[in-house]
Amino acid sequence: MTKALPFLTLLALASGAKAATMLVDFGAVLTTGTTPTWNNFTNGTSGTALALVDTTNVSSGVTLTINSSYSLLDENPAPGGSYPSTVSEDAFFRPGDGKMTLSGLNTSLTYNLTFYGYIARADSRLTPITINGTTLQLEPGNGTTTGNTVTFTNVAPSPTGTIVIDYSRGTGVGNMVVNALEITSVPEPTSAMLLGALAMAPLLRRRRA
Repeated sequence: MTKALPFLTLLALASGAKAATMLVDFGAVLTTGTTPTWNNFTNGTSGTALALVDTTNVSSGVTLTINSSYSLLDENPAPGGSYPSTVSEDAFFRPGDGKMTLSGLNTSLTYNLTFYGYIARADSRLTPITINGTTLQLEPGNGTTTGNTVTFTNVAPSPTGTIVIDYSRGTGVGNMVVNALEITSVPEPTSAMLLGALAMAPLLRRRRA
């Protein structure tokens, strides 16, 4: 029993090292009854907040608040792709700049944020997105594609556990558009080391036998 204690300790510590993922569907069409679990943000009124669950339907402790008002888009879904049709057919849109805030984030972790956009029309809805001074260009699909994504990697929350997301619209574009957001926590380096040690533990025990 004594020899097993270090292994069990590693197991307990590493159990919390997995990356957690939260999926958000913007728009009036609900994505329900699917695996993984989606959060449905159906209210575009400024100040509305949604407590997020992770993909296993467990509370994440993270809240998404919209700091600008958005209109709700509902069109034909994308012709295939990795996202459910209920995600691609609806979106938030706005004729000017917009803002959202994630709060309740773990300040010892970083996060990967993936934004998905799709519209069932030919004209551009280029949506520049800025986080912590970095801007990526999201061009929603135009009816002949399955939509496009952009990903911010290793985004560090503020000391208060927040990430602010700023949206704008490309030159000559009528509205900014966003259909979905995927938020994934990145385990700490120490957590990764624990997982590596956990994998090595059985080999070490066999060598001592």
